[in-house]
Amino acid sequence: MKRSIQDFKWHIVWKKITSEEVIQIVGFWLRLGILSRPEAYKRANQVVIMIKNKNDELIGVSTAFPTYFDQLRAHVYAYRCLIKKDSRVIGLETKLTLETKSVLQKGLSGVKENKPVGLLAVVQNERLSNDARYAVWPGVNMIYVGNNNAGHSIRVSYFDHVKLN
Repeated sequence: MKRSIQDFKWHIVWKKITSEEVIQIVGFWLRLGILSRPEAYKRANQVVIMIKNKNDELIGVSTAFPTYFDQLRAHVYAYRCLIKKDSRVIGLETKLTLETKSVLQKGLSGVKENKPVGLLAVVQNERLSNDARYAVWPGVNMIYVGNNNAGHSIRVSYFDHVKLN
């Protein structure tokens, strides 16, 4: 049976993650061999969205943390996402990125200092890197802004109505 985005449950946990969710997320990363236990616990508090399948199994997460990006002379949210390979369907990464961006942008009301201007992603996924030739990724409007020292492309997706200094 073919799966679609509608087959998944979305849980926004940004700034309100429970200890039970932290345990689920840490277990997810450890099972996939992505992070060490200490790094997984540290990063769990950066989770914005959890995606679960119909069996309530965690199959994907997005994370973000505020940082300063010299090239833009602006604060951004460093964005990461991970979806289990056997759970990937067309459009899932795009929706996860757009939903994460929306959650983060909504959380900016009232922020006066060091207000992030958008999402910044360092593209390490080989499949996505092959799409690096596009100046702007369709669907998520992530703009190519260069490469880091490791040669990975860097992309930025600005929040609505952003003015740069």
